[in-house]
Amino acid sequence: MPQRDATKEEPPTNVRGVTRNDKHRGHVYIELRINGRVHACILDTGCDVSIVPADLVYRCNVTDANQKVLAANGTEIPILGKTTLHAKLGEQEVPIEGVVSEHVNDVMIGIGWLRTNGVIWNFAEAKGAARLGAGG
Repeated sequence: MPQRDATKEEPPTNVRGVTRNDKHRGHVYIELRINGRVHACILDTGCDVSIVPADLVYRCNVTDANQKVLAANGTEIPILGKTTLHAKLGEQEVPIEGVVSEHVNDVMIGIGWLRTNGVIWNFAEAKGAARLGAGG
């Protein structure tokens, strides 16, 4: 990954958190454009890998993955394989490498993607910023 010039700070791309209803209270989302539609994707610091719903991916773009994924309650999440999902945050292309499952409804963005993209989250103010490609 190219090194970032510390003397030239890029302005952060704003990320906003939303709550949908009591069922989703406390979840933090980022809006990404995937396949021409805007999707609210969960930012999940407790998830080691990103998880992509199967209905967002063509099966031919899913490759084998010998990986076991567990939910927070310890139950196994069946996966079909792995993929790279091509998304956009504003005009910025943001690839999301993750596993594919028929058992999730929202894209769940894991800690690896958050670190790679330099996402900074202020939990007290429910605000976030990302310096895409600037993490390490």
